Amino acid sequence: MSYTPRIGIVGGGIAGLAAAWSAAETARERAQNLDIVLFEAGPTLGGKAQSLKFAEHGGYLVETGPNGFVDRDPIVRRLAALAGIEDQLVEAQAADKRRYIYSSGLREVGPHPLTLARSGLLSVRGLLRLITEPWQRAMPADPKESLHDFAVRRLGHEAAERLVAPMATGVYAGDTRGLSATAAFPSLSRFEQEHGSLLRGLRAQSRTDRSQGKSPPLLLSFRNGMQSLPNALGATGRFSVRMHCAIDEIRPDRHCYQACWSTPEGDQGTDTVDRIIIASEAPVTTRLLATCAPQASDALKHLSCPGVASLSLLFRRSDLAGFPKGFGVLMRHGQGQRVLGCLFETQAFAHRSAKDTVLLRFLLGGSLDKEALDLDDDELERVAFADLGRWAQVAGPPTVRHISRWRQGIPQLEVGHEDLVHRVNAGLARTPGLSIANSGLFGPAFIDAARAGWDVGAKEAVLALQASNSR
Repeated sequence: MSYTPRIGIVGGGIAGLAAAWSAAETARERAQNLDIVLFEAGPTLGGKAQSLKFAEHGGYLVETGPNGFVDRDPIVRRLAALAGIEDQLVEAQAADKRRYIYSSGLREVGPHPLTLARSGLLSVRGLLRLITEPWQRAMPADPKESLHDFAVRRLGHEAAERLVAPMATGVYAGDTRGLSATAAFPSLSRFEQEHGSLLRGLRAQSRTDRSQGKSPPLLLSFRNGMQSLPNALGATGRFSVRMHCAIDEIRPDRHCYQACWSTPEGDQGTDTVDRIIIASEAPVTTRLLATCAPQASDALKHLSCPGVASLSLLFRRSDLAGFPKGFGVLMRHGQGQRVLGCLFETQAFAHRSAKDTVLLRFLLGGSLDKEALDLDDDELERVAFADLGRWAQVAGPPTVRHISRWRQGIPQLEVGHEDLVHRVNAGLARTPGLSIANSGLFGPAFIDAARAGWDVGAKEAVLALQASNSR
């Protein structure tokens, strides 16, 4: 009788689900049997990608995690096609191309240099320094260089503080003085190494894309929210899904692993698997690695994940007369506000609220304001409403609010991150049959987690099937 290998996957976010699907596809392509079981501790799939639909006030959709994804990698489209929901993809409206930075007023920024010049974000001196970027001396990539130092060296102090720092806040809710230039924004470092200049690198990338017939990446979501994809992936029956089943410990057992689980009702048990993929958030992954891969666990505990609060407010459109058109606004630090940024949800994706309402989403916390998560709901709303009044005319209070707090928030790819990744991988190399998918090591984006999960799932499936053939 042939042996069917078994893979266990811990975590029902997009990384874990992509890993499960990739493993299943690999087994199908090889015409071999593979048993795959995914364990999810909570009541829903998707991790932070939770999409909440409400019927009140004409209907509205709240995203508690990613509000969309930029399709710079085909992996999410591929997963949507496999799950049968590719027809539910929706593109952000043209208004999403208009973005703002709050710096002593609302400043529109965009890809065209004239937009930046007209915004008043930079002084004449700051603009002139920015224009000289192609003539600045290129330096070898330095893993110890912070994003702030990199930006100052390439673009000047003003652009580093007023342009790069808010953009980094929008991605990481982090501090450019702590973030690693080479790890957090590797494309910028690559442009310097390959072209001697960021601006020359951007132009070269644009020429290459045009010659290959590539269109600029689109901002996409799903008609019923980002959680549509995790839900669809988990409902196809290509693998087993165990909800409300938390993995408490992973124990090596000769040539396999024991996954010890528990449920909210107090039930406990152990599943035996040949290989295991941990696709949980970094703190959970760190805890699970402690028994079977202590070196990797010790390294991963140094990955900082400051918490963030997501506050969605629904307004009557008549109360926001003259509201700016665009995708959202990021805040320059030190301007007296606590909000990190605001997404204009209804303007990017019109279906997220009724025509007579406007849905806004504010982000607070991160590495620069860790105390924000301790504010109660009323105080969070008061802070957001007051900061909104700095750059928009608001005639009335919101009709609805929804608050999500993520105590383990956005992983920070800080200076020395490459060494951290090396130490994690060295620790995992000592433990064959155990892998991690993402855990924030390779970027915070939804699409990064999907890619990491897919690649790990394929690798582990191949190894599991090869091992079973040798039995």
